[in-house]
Amino acid sequence: MLTRFRPGLWPTLTVLAALVLTVNLGFWQLRRAAEKQALLDGWRQAMQGPALSIGEAAAQLGSGKPIKAQVQGRWLPEPLVVWENRRLDERQGMQFLQWLETDAGLLLIDRGWSAVMVAPASGEASVSGQLLQPESPWRRPVLSGQGGVIRTPVLDMPALAELAPAGKTSLSYLLRLHGDSEAALAPVGHQHPVMPVRHYGYAVTWFGLSLAILLLFLKWSWRKSEVHERD
Repeated sequence: MLTRFRPGLWPTLTVLAALVLTVNLGFWQLRRAAEKQALLDGWRQAMQGPALSIGEAAAQLGSGKPIKAQVQGRWLPEPLVVWENRRLDERQGMQFLQWLETDAGLLLIDRGWSAVMVAPASGEASVSGQLLQPESPWRRPVLSGQGGVIRTPVLDMPALAELAPAGKTSLSYLLRLHGDSEAALAPVGHQHPVMPVRHYGYAVTWFGLSLAILLLFLKWSWRKSEVHERD
């Protein structure tokens, strides 16, 4: 018996195509990790810098850069907005939002995440965080407020504005509090939830799959054949 390397044309072409695909997916994940790291570094730098007033910060919305803002006002205890079915570190919970009455109008404040119901904040406050203008969901929810609480499955700013206290104008953007801000709950991060380390993990998976395909192909290609010797 003699072992020979006999891969065959079509198996070779199939494996080459699979290797090209998986290796490129691995490098694509590395590029995505670099992009997310740059976004994360920019966010951290912006959040460590000086805070802008609401007017200055609102003028920069749409620039694509994270914006840190600070605002003073008075908490409105009702209605409290409960964004349901939110996860943090694999735990199920809720995200709590509450209106702050400011000189510019009602500003919806994202206080953060909790696994249990929390009490509304009250009194005067000076808070800071990231100013955001969330995109509207593709399907508008039907909301109603009962017992001073509005429960919502998605974050729809126009729909929530309709349920703001009577006679009050709700601004179209919201402020996501820093974790150390007054009345802040567990922070849910910023608008880029997928961290770079996940993309590195995906890249390792694709490169590992490429290696497995190559090793299996090489093992399968070494075949045993009989060689008849002449007398």
